[in-house]
Amino acid sequence: LLMLATTLLFFWAVSHVDLASATAVAFVEPMVITILSHFLLQERVGVRRWAAVAVGFIGVLIVIRPGFGMVSFAILLPVLSASTGATYNVLTRIAARYDSNVTSLFYAALVGCLVLSAFMPFLWQAPSLTEWLLLAALGFSGGLAHTLAIRAFSFVSASIIAPFIYLQLVWTTAIGFIWFDMLPVVTTWIGGAVIIATGIYTAHRERVRARERLRNLA
Repeated sequence: LLMLATTLLFFWAVSHVDLASATAVAFVEPMVITILSHFLLQERVGVRRWAAVAVGFIGVLIVIRPGFGMVSFAILLPVLSASTGATYNVLTRIAARYDSNVTSLFYAALVGCLVLSAFMPFLWQAPSLTEWLLLAALGFSGGLAHTLAIRAFSFVSASIIAPFIYLQLVWTTAIGFIWFDMLPVVTTWIGGAVIIATGIYTAHRERVRARERLRNLA
């Protein structure tokens, strides 16, 4: 259900907000994971990572510009999407103690399929040929993205891969400009840069702590 909510909330967001802004705000997810891991997984979070979380949320405020006309339900949707996505990831880590990743992915996809199918009789609109092609491309690109991510994680650690995820902001900006003639405002770039910097720093601290744990085990 959390995976389904994450997807629907982000789809809803990009129907109202430009791609770059929605993506920049959604990058707050690693910071939410840090908060949840402390409370739900009982993981120790040091002062530096708490500071990075605080700075990251300041970056979000720069993007949404409270008090300057940007705040609306739409710009808050990617925040909600990131929050449900973070909760999904944390609960997946808990489920991994008992089941394989494939099992978790199967049930997550199954529940999403069943819930959405229940609404289809009330919401169904026959897609045109172009829309069918777009839906097929969406499914193919999403599946390919997951496959490539899983493959990447099989070669190197998550902390090494994490910084590359932020290239999404570059691609979404380019796509938003080419396809929708939309460019983010300057504050989106500034806030996005702050969020990305804190995300990379958080990944760096995760790598440092992983090394410390290995040394302690040795």
